[in-house]
Amino acid sequence: MIGGCLMTNLSRNLVHLRWLLKLVGFRAASELS
Repeated sequence: MIGGCLMTNLSRNLVHLRWLLKLVGFRAASELS
């Protein structure tokens, strides 16, 4: 039960991290150009 909850939270956090990294990378690229 707890393990399943942790896994769903982890995958959710990973999606948010990926999105944040994409956003940061996009901003950095626009600043460099």
